[in-house]
Amino acid sequence: MTGNSPPDFDRNDNLCRFVVLFGGRTGSTHLIDILQQQPAVVAKMEHLQHLRGKGADTQLDWVRSLYDQPTPKHVRAIGFKTKLGDVLDKILFADLLDHYGVRVVFMQRRNVVKAAVSIINSHRLFEKTGHWQLFNEADRPDCFEIDIDQLLKMVCNRQGVDEGLAQFVESLDRPKLSVFYEDFLKDEQAELDRIGEFLDVPIVQPAAVQTRIHKVTSDDMSVVLSNFAQVLDALSDPELQAMLCEGSCTEIH
Repeated sequence: MTGNSPPDFDRNDNLCRFVVLFGGRTGSTHLIDILQQQPAVVAKMEHLQHLRGKGADTQLDWVRSLYDQPTPKHVRAIGFKTKLGDVLDKILFADLLDHYGVRVVFMQRRNVVKAAVSIINSHRLFEKTGHWQLFNEADRPDCFEIDIDQLLKMVCNRQGVDEGLAQFVESLDRPKLSVFYEDFLKDEQAELDRIGEFLDVPIVQPAAVQTRIHKVTSDDMSVVLSNFAQVLDALSDPELQAMLCEGSCTEIH
């Protein structure tokens, strides 16, 4: 125990330090919400985003202070989540991850079309409520006519962002765990078990925690988009068309 720390605090050299690197709308906020309710975990949201205006040094100092802080003896893991685009100095950030022996949870989404629709829909939610996440079912956005040109540009942009993030994660000489949004939706507890094993910390069953966050966009794009048929025609790539129809009753002819 350190001399200046309260009696129930200690610097734990075996503490698991982690970071959640993610693309938007991959379930990262839901994951952190669950981790924050675990007694043995300290999990922070997107602090680096809020520190962008204060410069790279301030961001890196915050990371150091988080990983260096004394923690209660029962805490076994500490970390935060961030988009790579919010990290101002990616080289020094990678060095810090290596220095602290950080484990990387890499959250991804296979379906870039639904990711793009979800991003656009989340902007609609933000305009209505001032929040990017859905906390109240009464605020759920209605079915809408999406701007097809905007969607096509968003899909292209998302593919580039995902590729850049994957390359960055691949370059890190750190333990990594890939978590896909689609797998999380299919079997949340199985994915939480994988994450818990990776972080060396037990994660309570989802039914035992009170998550505040609801899924914003339905998995069935035909009930989300009033111009679904027109969007399907505009997505000339069969792979992208299949992504749009995934989870809906619509068949591609």
